Amino acid sequence: MQLRRLVTEHAWRTGNGRSDTLHELYLDDGELHLGSGSTPLRGRQAICEWGPQLVENPPWNAIRHVCANMRFVSDGPDVAEGSTILITFMTRMER
Repeated sequence: MQLRRLVTEHAWRTGNGRSDTLHELYLDDGELHLGSGSTPLRGRQAICEWGPQLVENPPWNAIRHVCANMRFVSDGPDVAEGSTILITFMTRMER
């Protein structure tokens, strides 16, 4: 249940102009995968440096997410593996 809440919190922060706080949701060695074709952000520090850029200069007018099919399985006391479908709706800024 807590992992589902974490996914939802991540989506909410992104959709509500709080990407500068996303690093708070990650461990020091966490990774953020931004989509196919992009290099993952590795480590909390990299996520911390990336997040404020979205707040200061967002590449969208509006963004919202739908999180679906979340399933996580414990693989130890502090380890879990899982997946989710994240559907993103956005209107991009004209440049």
